[in-house]
Amino acid sequence: MAKNDPPIGSVGLSAFAVALIFVVWPLIMGGSISLAIFFGEEIEGDSAPEDANGFRFLDMPPSSCSSTMNNPSTNVVYNVNNVDIGNATQLYFYGANGNQCTSQATMILQVPTELFNQEDSISWMRYEFLGTGYSTNPPSSFDTARMDIELKVNGESIWSMDDYEFRNLRYNIAQTRVYNSIDFIHEWDGIELLKLRSEIGDCEPNCNVTLTFTDYQPIISNQYQPAGFFTTGVHKIETRTTDADTEGLIMAVSPWVVTGATLLVAIGSTRIFNPLAGFIGGRF
Repeated sequence: MAKNDPPIGSVGLSAFAVALIFVVWPLIMGGSISLAIFFGEEIEGDSAPEDANGFRFLDMPPSSCSSTMNNPSTNVVYNVNNVDIGNATQLYFYGANGNQCTSQATMILQVPTELFNQEDSISWMRYEFLGTGYSTNPPSSFDTARMDIELKVNGESIWSMDDYEFRNLRYNIAQTRVYNSIDFIHEWDGIELLKLRSEIGDCEPNCNVTLTFTDYQPIISNQYQPAGFFTTGVHKIETRTTDADTEGLIMAVSPWVVTGATLLVAIGSTRIFNPLAGFIGGRF
């Protein structure tokens, strides 16, 4: 290589450019949102049923559950069964013959689409289910379970949690009854938010947002256990979002970082790189 030949040729520059566009740029965009989530102040976001409503189970056996599963439920109740859960949407789990539906190995719950189409970035969400079945003989120790949970938009996976452990029982306020329950929290990262925005943007206003629950396994089971992990009960979702000002600042700085990296790659492929590097090195 001659003294003033660039250290990176045209082929190398092309490879760097492709990597920058298809690899580095998405990572930086996702990382920017993640930084905004990490450093930004969390504020209360929308919740269901207060700001959006409508829950229903999908793909249930039509012979037993078709009549009550056709339309999303919007029936709001407060502190059902005297359990401190606040406002929640009641969803009945009965079929045409009035019998209890059977909880399947895979349960798909349709949730309010509007809840995931907020202007600010979602950083945190909590889902709660409380069944109506109860026991007056609470277990002597904590009962826990695990399951796989996945959020999808029109069938496309946004995030998933495998073997999520949670306490599957919940007491009423008086501590005299215990109910079957599902309660999980998911903290969002930047890549998940980018996927969510992309999918919502493609399908709006006809989006189908679902939570899929699979592989339910009790871990510690001492006394009371429900027949299935879903029964007639209530559902609710809460979200938190990041501070818009902090997120906007980080997102505004990120393109300049990428621009600087692109400029360095471009200079590195020209004949001025060696003289320039020598000049800068000599100054320090």
